[in-house]
Amino acid sequence: MKIRNFKFFFCILLATVLKTSYAQDDIQLKASCFADGDVSTVADMLKYPTVTLVTISSIKDVKLISYDFDFSGKNSRSNNFAFPDESISLINKLRSGQSFSIKNIMVEVFNKKTKKKETVELTPVKIKIGDVSSHQCGAKSAARVEYNGKLLTGKVNKVPVKNQKVVL
Repeated sequence: MKIRNFKFFFCILLATVLKTSYAQDDIQLKASCFADGDVSTVADMLKYPTVTLVTISSIKDVKLISYDFDFSGKNSRSNNFAFPDESISLINKLRSGQSFSIKNIMVEVFNKKTKKKETVELTPVKIKIGDVSSHQCGAKSAARVEYNGKLLTGKVNKVPVKNQKVVL
């Protein structure tokens, strides 16, 4: 009887260990730069008409395979990162308060534990059209750094660097 319980416990433990090395929350799909639940204006949505995968954790080997747009019954299929023309024309017709979703999102992920590529379906992304976007699409948060000093070159002479572009 004890051996039977041990086998059951071992099977549960093995299933837990062999579980995929990523979670749904580790991979996020964004339409333009808007994620699930965000509010976008049509203008901001079409400013960067692409679909992008964002990996939250250390997952590196993730590839978008396919996805479908869903405009309340009017489906549009795409295998590309850029919005298809039919989706752009449908987004142009959306009004404030309406929404669309991206569903059937299939991604390929490399499972570190099994050393195999797996195809997974992500949960749908729903974007609501509003009068104002929930964040600035394409905005980059730049940090301002004040630096005082001199850049010198040469081991012996220590000559100041002149007419050079410096990137920090």
